[in-house]
Amino acid sequence: MSQRQSGPHARAASASIGHFGQYILITLEQLLLRAIALSPLIYALVSGQFFGLRREYVLAAALLSALVLWTLLALPARLRMGAQLSGWFGAQINAGSWSDRLAKGLVPFAKTLPLVLPVFICLYILYYVFSFSGFPVFFKMLEYPGSLIAGILGGLSADIVMTIGVLVWVIVLAMLAWLAFRSWRRFMVPCTYLHQCSRAKGKPAKLAGRITLINFLIILPPVAIVLILLALSLAPKLSGSMMFDVLTVVSAVTGFDFPAHTLTQCAWVLGLAYLPFVLLRKAAIAANFHSGK
Repeated sequence: MSQRQSGPHARAASASIGHFGQYILITLEQLLLRAIALSPLIYALVSGQFFGLRREYVLAAALLSALVLWTLLALPARLRMGAQLSGWFGAQINAGSWSDRLAKGLVPFAKTLPLVLPVFICLYILYYVFSFSGFPVFFKMLEYPGSLIAGILGGLSADIVMTIGVLVWVIVLAMLAWLAFRSWRRFMVPCTYLHQCSRAKGKPAKLAGRITLINFLIILPPVAIVLILLALSLAPKLSGSMMFDVLTVVSAVTGFDFPAHTLTQCAWVLGLAYLPFVLLRKAAIAANFHSGK
């Protein structure tokens, strides 16, 4: 089977082997720039401090700082990466200077924000209420959707009401995350790999759904293993009561309170089973857009 006839992931794997040195360098560059961009958030979560701000403003300021750094560092580098990967498949894309890539990337990035920000705002509200408004207020907010349903059905226990409320919140967050993903996929992906970042004439290029599915399956095992490791570390602390178990899980997540050996195991899993394949997934997307090259 020829390169043109083979699937995007097969073409991406072949191109990655053929450009192995560049594959490693791009992976390390992207990792470093994202680590720098996320450093304010990591520092705030670990230390609980951020330039002497009051505790209730620490996470918001850290998130804003991380967003600014990501825009200035990771966004231009993302467009350069897209041009480099597209070049593996015969496309000739001029990445331009840092300022060119920043200006070009800001257009689709701004378009994604209306659907990307809500999920982060929702998570921040939950974090803020949990951390600063007290547990009773937090639990009341969690169980409120369940209380509405209980008012219709009647005769539901407190644990069931809480369970329904948590499920509703999970569904809402999942829907917001899906909308954010769709927005990112629509605007940022063509900009990255085709540098079609402004309103273009004709029908915009689309990413095949099969590629998204395969990319998801590639990351599923390491992500699932990490979640299982974290869940196993919390299992001895769970009581079987939804209210207390929610408190245990949220406290661990917001405080990053997991055993050191568990975090080390998670780091090994991500380093061995996730990080090496990040660029392969992105190369498959580039192959999708340049399949005729």
